[in-house]
Amino acid sequence: MIVSQKAVLNELVRFAQENHVHLHVRFLSWCRAFSYLQSALGRSESEIKPDSMRLPDVAQVGDTWVAYLHEKDALMHRPDTFSDQLSWRSVPGRMNVSLRYITDLRLLFYWKRLPGHAPDLEPFVLDPTTWETAINSVVSYNCQHEDAVLPPMSFPLALTPNLIHDYAPLVWSGGGRFLDPRKQKMLFSSDQALAIPVFLARNASMKGSANNSYKVLSFPEISHEECCYHFLRARFLATIEQVSFISRWAASFAELHAEKSRYGFWHYAAVAKLPGQSWKGGSDPAVFRHTNHPDLALKLARFIASDANCVEHLAQAGFMPAQMRDFGIGILLDAMCPEGKQRQELATMIENEVRMAREHSPIAQWPTFIESVEVLNGFQRLWRAVGQGDRDNSARLRIQKAAHDLEYSINRNIHLRTRVGYFILQWAWLLLSILLIFFMFAFYLGFGFCNHTSSPEPARSERFRD
Repeated sequence: MIVSQKAVLNELVRFAQENHVHLHVRFLSWCRAFSYLQSALGRSESEIKPDSMRLPDVAQVGDTWVAYLHEKDALMHRPDTFSDQLSWRSVPGRMNVSLRYITDLRLLFYWKRLPGHAPDLEPFVLDPTTWETAINSVVSYNCQHEDAVLPPMSFPLALTPNLIHDYAPLVWSGGGRFLDPRKQKMLFSSDQALAIPVFLARNASMKGSANNSYKVLSFPEISHEECCYHFLRARFLATIEQVSFISRWAASFAELHAEKSRYGFWHYAAVAKLPGQSWKGGSDPAVFRHTNHPDLALKLARFIASDANCVEHLAQAGFMPAQMRDFGIGILLDAMCPEGKQRQELATMIENEVRMAREHSPIAQWPTFIESVEVLNGFQRLWRAVGQGDRDNSARLRIQKAAHDLEYSINRNIHLRTRVGYFILQWAWLLLSILLIFFMFAFYLGFGFCNHTSSPEPARSERFRD
């Protein structure tokens, strides 16, 4: 569970009282929660003891876990006789596997006026139509305001799944495919998939009119949390974060830049959609098949996902409830954005992005392999290749090699034909040695047989003479 533990527990107490049940609730980190479920799924019924960890009746699971749990036959799907107007998540081969709960949408947050600049300075306006228009917006503004050059936009590269969530939209924005779920194969090394990463590398730094260079993009190896710390202090022009970051930014602005508060938060702050294609994720309250109370477990999942009080708590904290018509955007903006054209435009933009953003293709290997440390290290190397820029005109070859190496290392674990080909290559020397020995032995036998059959027998006429 997220939001506020106190608020969630209060609502669960109400559910327990109304349904005359006793609930056991555990709050775990995402990493511990998945390890818990994976360990419980690996045990047989005979191994489960009264004091051991059991599968829960209901658990909040990440959207990339659902296909894995479905493959393990761990989830109770919506009964065919059950009808409601709620939004359910599906996976290949099965509809309505889990209720949608929280929507994780990423937006681009940027300073249109830096707190250190004059408050009447012309605002910076970013054009998020494409990555090219976004970069051009920065370059154009810096050319016109060389005495107030903007800091760079930031892509943090800490070793977390955000490396994947931030990279996939770049592939989609260039017209490429990140993953083919039907073939279960990664496809992000094509020319289209590399178009935006190569473009960003070539435009990470620019030269001003005085021949002085400045950074347009920065790729620090820090976490999103550390990046937010520096962004809130205006050390980065823009950062990519969840929608809930709006409320955090507003609260931090009043504290860190109190002398500027009289001009208003939105005099300095701006929010835009991601250039090109956006990504969205989320989490679901999944019901597990083993439960002894399936009707009550399903009722609890529906309560968590759609109860008016529960979803209001989500919306107030900036977590977008999937079952609300406007995803709770109105409630989020009520406290920080005045009524009027600006508020309506922001609400419309966010709602449109939720509907247009793409989700990761659901395959069972997401939580066990694709989000593993081995693969995340590969994505970090790929991001580093982008962050090195293009000073020696080698960006395309460098990024292409990093993408191809990473794509192959993933596919040899999730794609059957690639896995077979990798196995053959790994054991090619042994196979060749065996074949060579076989042919040498066959040649030896064949040569010996030929010699034996061609040896002349003593002539019969000579034996008769004797």
